[in-house]
Amino acid sequence: MTPGHLERGTFRCGRLLGIELRVHVLFPVLIAYLTGVAWWRDGIDAAATTGGFLGVLAASLLLHELGHGVASRLLSVRVTGITLTPMGGATWFEGRPTREAPIALAGPAASALVALAAGAALVLVDGGWPELAGLLEGQEELGRRRELLRVALLVNAAMAAVNMLPAFPLDGGRVMRAALTGGGRDDAAATRAVAGVGYLVVPAVVVVAVLVVGPAVLRWQAGWVVALVAAFVIHQAGRAELAHARRDEDDDASGAAVATTDSDASVVETT
Repeated sequence: MTPGHLERGTFRCGRLLGIELRVHVLFPVLIAYLTGVAWWRDGIDAAATTGGFLGVLAASLLLHELGHGVASRLLSVRVTGITLTPMGGATWFEGRPTREAPIALAGPAASALVALAAGAALVLVDGGWPELAGLLEGQEELGRRRELLRVALLVNAAMAAVNMLPAFPLDGGRVMRAALTGGGRDDAAATRAVAGVGYLVVPAVVVVAVLVVGPAVLRWQAGWVVALVAAFVIHQAGRAELAHARRDEDDDASGAAVATTDSDASVVETT
């Protein structure tokens, strides 16, 4: 994906750790809308709680993407930016990284570390560290802060686990492709294999979203919405990766033809 593509519908928020951060215009609009609905229905306390939950979600998304970005820079891969949207986050590179697996694993690793930190803080606040709990007991915000820590724990644990599913555009799909190419498959064949597995993952995502996410977190109708969105994203990402792999195959075939017909120009054409 080119930098021009990721600028569409986004605005620049500055740089973090030397990486440009962009946010889709609908992201803050959605946060403001949900917070406003909570205020209209249940008052200012509900709005504050909803805003806090959404803030935790946005921060968790950003930290996950920064995990990819930091790993990329450590491996000397140029990062063109991070984009946050209502559908999730994305870290963009100049070309596809040759060391795809460690960069892909860095995102879930960052989410897992945040979940561990939130869990440790929750244990301390709930009595593991009596002095800290006593210090906070006099504050009216204690219950809300505990709930925010629980949300941070659950969101980041889920983010780490779900992203390891072997399907595009999730990190697990990229790890699986790297493993297949390392095992001897060519890139196009590995991409096709991961896209095929992704279609098998879709029913599992639908079941979990409808039977678990819906009743436990949202209303059951929302579970169907989550399921349909997830299925659509996985399907479209698989198609996009396959199309990219086919273009690479065509480019390789063109380069081979040039090398065969004009050996003197082959060095220039295949550089």
